Amino acid sequence: MRAALVSILWCAAIAACGDDGGNKAKPDAATPTIDAATPVIDAAVDLTHQSIELAGGANGLYWDDAAHTLYLTDENANTLLTYTDAAGIATVTALPVEASGSNPGGITRLASGTLLTPNFAMGTSAGNTLFTVDPAAKTSTALTGLDGSHHRIGIGVTSTGAIYDTYFAGMGAGNQTGSVATIVVGADGSATETDLTFAVAPGFKKLVGMIVTDDAVFVTDQTQLKVFKIALADNTVTTVGAVTSADLMTLLPGGDLITGGTGGVRRLTQAGVETTLFTGETFDDVHGNAYDPTGKRLFFINHSSTAGTKDRLEVRPLAN
Repeated sequence: MRAALVSILWCAAIAACGDDGGNKAKPDAATPTIDAATPVIDAAVDLTHQSIELAGGANGLYWDDAAHTLYLTDENANTLLTYTDAAGIATVTALPVEASGSNPGGITRLASGTLLTPNFAMGTSAGNTLFTVDPAAKTSTALTGLDGSHHRIGIGVTSTGAIYDTYFAGMGAGNQTGSVATIVVGADGSATETDLTFAVAPGFKKLVGMIVTDDAVFVTDQTQLKVFKIALADNTVTTVGAVTSADLMTLLPGGDLITGGTGGVRRLTQAGVETTLFTGETFDDVHGNAYDPTGKRLFFINHSSTAGTKDRLEVRPLAN
């Protein structure tokens, strides 16, 4: 590992592209170090339990297990980043500049290798769109043609390439109306968004997180503090269970769901049983999360609620 990533208990990094100081985790005298004289991580360093200070505000995470690479966003520097155990944090590319602000949400990857991330505009509705990123070419574009009043955060894709997103319209508690839609991206850089048709109105509010499988979509509702399941065969909606807090989501190999939110990491079985993970530690607001099934570790962002305190990328062992 490069010398810029020194002496620490490494956490899987969604870091920002700022200076080297933002890309270093703080050293712990009780933990093994990374040998600055060699380009590899000391074998004694536990990569399953790390805490890395980030230079910018982080949100979405996506783990590419085949490439053993974590993708993450930096909303301060408006960039897409990668983390690998061998090379640490690197900038992939800048994201498109939106006058209404940059707040990239979840991340998904298409079969072509293209990444998609929604931009949640904080100002006018003009910036509520989707960004595409070609990691190989290191380019990004903002898709055109999408409804700017839709605040998108969650996104996912099936194995056959069908893209789904979550969004809500309206701002302020009690004023949001959420929906789940399909996305079709055109060759000309445009996109169309089509709401799913439900036999019974599901009453979604502030939809945030999303997991997409080949037969179902799972979404978190941050207003109702519930996780819902939508069967793709007929768009039937059922409630998986209530959660203490809700944010972006990931799916464990055994079928349990991970989400975050205020105060911690929540695990929800598909029978609706919630537990809080890593209860001996204190977290402010957990945003994006991703699971490494090979290394059996969970990556998640601890978003700081304290002015002057930076976000951290946390890595913790999780057998499943």
